[in-house]
Amino acid sequence: MKRTILQRLVLVCLVVFSALAVCAPEDDNTWSALDKALQKTTRQNAVETVSEYRDTEDKDFRQLVKALENTKTEASFQRLRTYVSILAQNEDLSIAPSVAAELKRIKANPLYGDAGVKQDSNWLQRALDQLKRLRLNWPKMNGPNINPGLFQFTSVLTYLMWGVLAVLVAVFAFFLIKHLRWRHGLARKVRTLMEEDEPSRTADEWLALADENTAKGEYRAAIRGLYLACLLRFDEAKVARFDRSQTNWEHLKRIDASPRLPAGMSFLQETQIFDRIWYGNQVRGLSDVTDFRARYVETVKRLREVAP
Repeated sequence: MKRTILQRLVLVCLVVFSALAVCAPEDDNTWSALDKALQKTTRQNAVETVSEYRDTEDKDFRQLVKALENTKTEASFQRLRTYVSILAQNEDLSIAPSVAAELKRIKANPLYGDAGVKQDSNWLQRALDQLKRLRLNWPKMNGPNINPGLFQFTSVLTYLMWGVLAVLVAVFAFFLIKHLRWRHGLARKVRTLMEEDEPSRTADEWLALADENTAKGEYRAAIRGLYLACLLRFDEAKVARFDRSQTNWEHLKRIDASPRLPAGMSFLQETQIFDRIWYGNQVRGLSDVTDFRARYVETVKRLREVAP
């Protein structure tokens, strides 16, 4: 019973001393007081200001003071002032020295002895240990506290923006290629099948010229002769009149629109082959001439169905 009453008295004393420590005026020898003094003094007077604290147990503080005495530079003065400021901040959050000393004196009293009985006699020590752990160490420089959800959203938004940019680039490239093809097609349209100073020939004459070019290895010119011979055969069959000032595609348009065109007949593929070889310079060799000559024979055969 007596021990319980004594413990309660000790707890009351602890609370009272803590309150007195908080409310008591600031001691001139505290780190807070030194911090305020260093904020007001200059680098030249700093050594004299910290002279009362030379015997402190803080090893880092003594080293900083010694560095200031040896170098007397602004950098050493700022490091000392920053360190004292941190100690002052830690001092405000830690247990007051007067309270700790009084607790130590109370615990040393013989009336507080436990005679070796293991009860709750060490509860005060555990409380003091917990209070000591509240003392702050040097502040740690932590990185920015990034919200994981925000980080994930930012990543998704970044990928989304890159995707939109890729789509825009693809659309731009598509329209650019389409425009270039249109320009190229427009350039082709202004190219007539025959030059103004080129002599006029009959279908048989174009066939004979195609044979000569084939023999000389000029397969591209040979296919042109076969194509012009086909157009003259359409003219002879009254399907579409041959006009040397028009392009191959203009001739094809009039051929397809002609009412005399044999049913199921199309001259589109032959026009595409001629356009690729003559204007596109994509000739493979003699096989192209052989293939186009066979197409010429088939065209003449179909036109005989509507021959006048």
